[in-house]
Parts: sequence; structure tokens; C-alpha cells
Amino acid sequence: MEDPKRLEAYQHRPLPISEWIETPYGSGLAGVIRPKIKQTLVEIFEDPDRYDEIVIVGGIGIGKSFLSGAGAAYLIHRLLCLRNPKKYFGLAGSVPIAIMNMSVNALQAKKIVFGQVVDAVKAPWFKFQGYQPDDKIHSHLKLPKNIEVIPGNSQDTYFVGYDLFAGILDEGAWHEVTDEKDYAEEGYNAMQRRVKSRFPNKGKLFIITSPRYVDDFVERKFKEAETNPRIYARRIRAWESMPKDMNTSSYFYFDPDRNVIYEENEMTPYLYSKVENV
Repeated sequence: MEDPKRLEAYQHRPLPISEWIETPYGSGLAGVIRPKIKQTLVEIFEDPDRYDEIVIVGGIGIGKSFLSGAGAAYLIHRLLCLRNPKKYFGLAGSVPIAIMNMSVNALQAKKIVFGQVVDAVKAPWFKFQGYQPDDKIHSHLKLPKNIEVIPGNSQDTYFVGYDLFAGILDEGAWHEVTDEKDYAEEGYNAMQRRVKSRFPNKGKLFIITSPRYVDDFVERKFKEAETNPRIYARRIRAWESMPKDMNTSSYFYFDPDRNVIYEENEMTPYLYSKVENV
């Protein structure tokens, strides 16, 4: 039986992820979303509190940005279902609850994942409930109940001063790395600290990327996922994600070090030096 106090905290019933995807009054994705992307979202959110971190690796066009944007919209839906999200999580003050995406530069941060979130919050549920973003603000999304979505990059600290509920690291393997630091890892760790301190076991961190190096930050996260059940880590192939008539790969490559098969559109010069044509 649901805790009566918990039920009182909700203004609307949070839709389970499958219902959110499939019903005409939810996300509006039914009949549009690819089966593999739907399956992945269901695995991530079927128990909304099961995972803290989500790591998705795949080649160009498999739907990584779409997946993270749809995931962010579902998190926003769940926050907006609460009567008072700040009060529910025991947060004082007027600082917004934020979802932030970080990319390799400010332009990509605004254009790719942020653009997917902007589209996703046009879903029927948001319109029906009257939860539309402030149309006078274009630098970020300002939603009711003091919720905001912010684009940034790995050299920014935009999230400082926000109650960060979720973060999305776009192209996590492709951020700048110097002798002094890995910008992706440093930015991600900063987001992680803020999410975990304010929303333990509730907030989410996404890493989405195409593959790059054997021992890069994202591959280290895959290794960590082997022993950390709070991390969801998956490699999605084009032949899994795309309809058959869209899958144009003619060649595949095997990396014996990682026991992984890559498609032609996933390859980088570094990977070509490490793999065998199959």
C-alpha cells in the first residue's frame, strides 16, 4: 500500500514509463520511438530509483540524444507531478531545481541534447496540465514549480548555485583532455557531487557518446558498472536501433581487447589501429 503522506505530496499521478511512452496523453512518442530506444528507457526507468548513472555508447544516428532528451522529459514529468518539489526533497530557498546538459562546446550543448529536451516538453501531458516553459526566455527552459533546464559545456560551472537533479554529459568521450585534467570527468564528477548531495538515490546522471579510446573516461565507467549495480551501462548498435532499411553499414570491426564489435560509422582512427575487419 502507498504511504498516505507520500500520496499527499503528489498533485498528479506519475505515469509509469511504459504508460508515459505509449499513451496519447503522455509523451506522444507512441508509433515514433524506435523499439530499442523504448526498451532502453523502460529498463532505466521501470524502477525510477534503481539507477543513479546511465551510460550509453553508440555510433552516429542510433538515437543517443533522443534517448537522453526523452529521459529528461520523463524526469521533468515526475517532478511536476509533485505539489511542491522543493518541499518534497527538503530543499530550502528559491534556488531552482535544475537539469543540465554539458557538451564539448556551448553551441552543441544548446543545439543537440537541449534541443531534444525542448521538443520533448511539448508532449501532450505538459500541454494538458498547463506546464509550458516561459516563452520569453530562450537561453534555458524555465518551467513551473521552479524547475529549469540549462545547456552548458564541460568548461563551464553553470550548475553552481542550482539544486541539480539530473545531468547529461553529451559526447562524454570527446571532451578536451590535457596533462592536467580530463574535462569530461571533472565536469561529470562536479555534477555528480551536487546531484548526490541533494537528491540521493533519486537524481540521475547520463553519459551519452560515440566510442573513442580503450581507456577513456567512458570506458572506465563501463568497467565501474561491472561492480556497481547503480550504474546502467549499454552499447547500442545501429542494427539494434535503426529500422533495417536505414542500416547501411557494410563493414564491421572486432576489438579483441574489449570483445566488442563496431560498425563502420562508429570507427575512429584510433579504433582502426586496434581492431580487425570482420
